[in-house]
Amino acid sequence: MTRTGIMVVLLFTAFAGAACVEDVGSMLVVHNASLNDTCELDAEVGGNFLPKGTLDIMLTNKYVMFPTIQSQLQSSKNVKIEAAAGGGTGDFRDTLNEGNAITLSGATVSFTTPPNVTFALPQNVFIPVSGTIFPGSATTTALEVLSVDIGNVVRRAPEFFDANEEAFKRRSVVTVLVTVKFDGTTTSGTDVSSNEFTFPMDICAGCLLIHPPGTLFIDDDNSLTCDVSKAPAEEGVGGATLDFDTPCILGQDTAVDCRLCRTLAPDELAADALCDP
Repeated sequence: MTRTGIMVVLLFTAFAGAACVEDVGSMLVVHNASLNDTCELDAEVGGNFLPKGTLDIMLTNKYVMFPTIQSQLQSSKNVKIEAAAGGGTGDFRDTLNEGNAITLSGATVSFTTPPNVTFALPQNVFIPVSGTIFPGSATTTALEVLSVDIGNVVRRAPEFFDANEEAFKRRSVVTVLVTVKFDGTTTSGTDVSSNEFTFPMDICAGCLLIHPPGTLFIDDDNSLTCDVSKAPAEEGVGGATLDFDTPCILGQDTAVDCRLCRTLAPDELAADALCDP
């Protein structure tokens, strides 16, 4: 074999070696990112994040995480297959190829619940995910870890709902652990996986619902209501004008004004049951 041939083999081997990585640890789930005031995400590793989540099962039946995933791979662009013949440019062998860009394929989600709860949450659920992470960079993706079907089961669990009274058990809280692990493939064809990231989440009934000062009035049955139409005529709606912030995702992580709750309720009975104290 000629000297040039030996160089080609050695360089090709180096290129392949740069793309062959360990299956686990090639990606790092850094944190669960939080939405900003304009409901946008910051994909930076140093961006804002939530140390713990809250799902108000009385207000919503799903939960969406926003994991930030960082590639731990080094760029393979420092390896060339062969220098251009004659030292010129434009030869395909002089092209720098990135073999360590990761294309995400999905995430595996599992839950850990306290031993005394009555409801069961699924294990090892694979959720397809799309996106590409280049070496040394990060991306943030939306991941619906608690689906509507699962949420509908949880919201009827005895921990949160009194079947006899047909009413939610206000302020009841159960803390569960959500574990996510991402899988993907590099552009050179190597399967890679992330660490297992565990995120604590409180599931509650009504804990995110708030009744700001000036928003409660006496209802016809002498109970308190957030219905602004019950405000005394001489006071008008007073402090209960419809001026409040709308959460990015209703019932998830952010307080919900009782007046917004009423505007979203399907009927007056539901509004009274869900939104009033």
